[in-house]
Amino acid sequence: MAKGITDNQHRRSQIDKDGLRLGRRFRDHQDMILRFTTDLIVGFTSNEAKHGVRPVKWGINALDALTQLFAEGPWLPAAIRPG
Repeated sequence: MAKGITDNQHRRSQIDKDGLRLGRRFRDHQDMILRFTTDLIVGFTSNEAKHGVRPVKWGINALDALTQLFAEGPWLPAAIRPG
């Protein structure tokens, strides 16, 4: 990290600026970036967080899904559908 910062300190290309920015952020936030190595509750990736906000695709368009939501309730797979 220190070498990356030093090597890119006075360069002007976009990739060099990006490398410098990345090195500085890693230096400044190293404890957060590597938290998963000391706290087993923290995941290695942010995939779980992304899945929470990503729309699920069921093979129907958004308008049909919203219409069904308000008319019949949320979509559930057949295996867990009540009734």
